[in-house]
Amino acid sequence: MPSATKQMDAPGAPAAGSPAGAAPNGSQPAGLIRAVRASALVRGTYARLQRMLSGPVIRRSGRGHRVLFGDCRISRGSISISGERNTLEIGPGARLWDVHVELNGTGLVCLIGAHCRLRGATLVVEDRGSRLELGGRTTLIGAVIVASEGGLIRIGEDCLVAAGADIRNSDGHSILDGTGRRLNPAADIDIGRHVWLGLGTQVLKGVTMGEGSIAGARSLVNSDVPARSVAIGMPARIARGGVTWDHRRL
Repeated sequence: MPSATKQMDAPGAPAAGSPAGAAPNGSQPAGLIRAVRASALVRGTYARLQRMLSGPVIRRSGRGHRVLFGDCRISRGSISISGERNTLEIGPGARLWDVHVELNGTGLVCLIGAHCRLRGATLVVEDRGSRLELGGRTTLIGAVIVASEGGLIRIGEDCLVAAGADIRNSDGHSILDGTGRRLNPAADIDIGRHVWLGLGTQVLKGVTMGEGSIAGARSLVNSDVPARSVAIGMPARIARGGVTWDHRRL
């Protein structure tokens, strides 16, 4: 007579009928995990060698800085960090060619997301507490971005910033009234995900651009642009809504 007791798998053993060598509880097989770790180690080692051989000129002064490169690859260009307690972090898979990064001040942060592509760009973060964030898979070609006066410039994921673009959250100098009160304080810039800034676009302080929006070539963006809209002109005006764009030439 068959036993009424069901046989249980031993702790840690593969479930009945599962392939030999499969990991329990649906986790990745140990061999695959080791292969992934080895691949990451190879990428990191290659990236470090590449930076040593053809990477940027790096200058650091002051104290308490944090510089995190991961397995990014940087060709030529320069990195200058001065002051105190500044952070530069470049995410995995990012590629930089002839990029100049400058952090000059105290408590500054510059974050370049994973798999970004930057060529010929200039990134400046200055003063005290200013912050620049580039989302993952964003592309910059020959752009200039300056974050200052303790403000924030944020550019979302999968954005495209064309050559000659200029993005600044401050006028750079003070305009005062008769009493000495400043009339032009800095203001944050927030550019959403999948935004396209055309050739020579200028984005001024205090601007928010919604997801999927577009600024046409040579546009001067000094006011907010709604999501999925096209803004053109000097100053930019909304020319059309309900659009999207694609990196491919469809």
